[in-house]
Amino acid sequence: MVKRDKMIKELTYMIDETDDVWRKIAFYSDQRVQEILDSLYVRWSEASYEKSPLDYASDEELKELYEKAIHIREEDKDRAMLNVYRKLALSSEEE
Repeated sequence: MVKRDKMIKELTYMIDETDDVWRKIAFYSDQRVQEILDSLYVRWSEASYEKSPLDYASDEELKELYEKAIHIREEDKDRAMLNVYRKLALSSEEE
């Protein structure tokens, strides 16, 4: 198993530091990722925003985020792209 500090560093690199916008969208649009991040942001705010939100993840949460990040497939990126375009089309129809 990858050590916690290394997992945080790799997760940050794979998602936040990538130039692949669709990879970011696929990751952040995942429902479970959102649930975990919502919880982490609450913990982070309670800690006066010290360190980073990932520092407040349990080992299980961190592992789950890490696994989702390393297993993003092209199909996930394609699905994320389709969902964005679908939402854009729906919002333009409402105008």
